[in-house]
Amino acid sequence: MLAAHDFLTRLLVTLRLVAPDAQPPRPATQGLVARALGLADWVEVLASLETTRQEVAIWLADVEGVEP
Repeated sequence: MLAAHDFLTRLLVTLRLVAPDAQPPRPATQGLVARALGLADWVEVLASLETTRQEVAIWLADVEGVEP
């Protein structure tokens, strides 16, 4: 869960800096976000976000004692 927290924190801070209007970053900015997260490109950012979301959902379901 520590890795998920780290990834989501870095993503949140980076997006607030490059897209303060809360809109998806423009293509020119997507590479910057990926590099800030240590990833190759925007596709990898989105894939990592989905993997992290699933990890958090499973953890939360376990804590709550329900199926994800």
